[in-house]
Amino acid sequence: MIRIIRFLDGYVHVQLTGYAPERFLNLCRSRHILLWDLQPSGQGYGFYISIRSFRRLKPLLRKTGTKVHITEKRGLFPLAFRYRKHKFFLVGIAAACGILISFSGFIWDVEINGNSRFSDQTLLGYLEEQGAGYGSLKNRLDCEKLESDIRKDYPDIIWVSVKIQGTRLIVDVQEAAGAKEDGDAQTKGTDLIADYDGTVESIVTRSGTPCVKKGDMVKKGDILVSGCLELFDDFGSVTGYEYCHADADVLISLDLPYEDVFPAKDTRYKATGRTRRRIGLDAGSWRMSIGLRKNKFEVYDQITSLEQVRFGKNFYLPLKLEMTRIRELVPYEHTYSEEEIQALAGERLELYCRKLEEKNFEIKGKNVKINAGEKEISVKGNLEALEKAEKTGNTEIRTQKKEEGQEENGIDTGNNGNSS
Repeated sequence: MIRIIRFLDGYVHVQLTGYAPERFLNLCRSRHILLWDLQPSGQGYGFYISIRSFRRLKPLLRKTGTKVHITEKRGLFPLAFRYRKHKFFLVGIAAACGILISFSGFIWDVEINGNSRFSDQTLLGYLEEQGAGYGSLKNRLDCEKLESDIRKDYPDIIWVSVKIQGTRLIVDVQEAAGAKEDGDAQTKGTDLIADYDGTVESIVTRSGTPCVKKGDMVKKGDILVSGCLELFDDFGSVTGYEYCHADADVLISLDLPYEDVFPAKDTRYKATGRTRRRIGLDAGSWRMSIGLRKNKFEVYDQITSLEQVRFGKNFYLPLKLEMTRIRELVPYEHTYSEEEIQALAGERLELYCRKLEEKNFEIKGKNVKINAGEKEISVKGNLEALEKAEKTGNTEIRTQKKEEGQEENGIDTGNNGNSS
């Protein structure tokens, strides 16, 4: 961006000579005159300075007894002056400026921040339907109306901000803390259920009735915490039931079997040093590709980078630059060494453990054995783990049984009673 500003403003390279060049440089610094690429040259210094700042140097040169000599002129105006007789060149520059100005009236990049429940593709599709997507006219966008429509059509989005910066449309959203629960789920209870066989390591209950304690053996499907709460009278008798969502931290200790098999050899590739490069320009349905050399490699890898053309931070253009590097490869068969087997088996085991940890397992110990054969490597054993119970199920609805001689209103009507 700084280079673009300097090019538009124009700058020169000068040679500074004289009796006190260091004093001249100190005066430039005290007057906030910007110099860059300062290098000692001969009896003085060479540096770059903008044309605007160059006009301020005359009193400093007179005061310090130094002289400057322009060795090179750069920038838009020096370039236009140099090619002032080339009409088509000037027409091309004017046409390019006109295209850039016309592009500045459209949206060429949409950024969405703060969304987790709704994907970028969902919100981008919605913006397209509202006429606020890629390629839309900036002067036709009503940011306040768009904010209101998003809140109306997406009730879970409680706050939204839409703003235009350069050729970018930036949408910041804030979603509700939690999804609304279904009405039936609020009236029914849920139990916390064991998903594996194991031993209860610890249990902390926040809501519900605990059905196990520390040290109990449980099997898959056993109820750990019930969503049914018993109601008692003053005499300790059950008078009814209430239902809630069981909420507890229950850790279950268990052994998980582990088995892994992978080949003892693999096919690898090495680069020959021969490469090909390709440059492409993408503008929607139009695409241009320039291959510096034709690719005749049988086996190769390809690295492609795609970047949208932009000036500065917010001025995007509807053009994408594609840079491709193609590298020739030669395949060969590689047999794993003992060290490589140990490392590869360890990596695969660590990857498996990370996947378990994503499912709320805590790995406490690893006990595995590696068996290396000519064709394949096998790894077997078990993992000591702690699992946080999270599986739930609907609580069974209970009905209170009437005792003999006991009515619902609590009046004794048995044979031994006196109802007079």
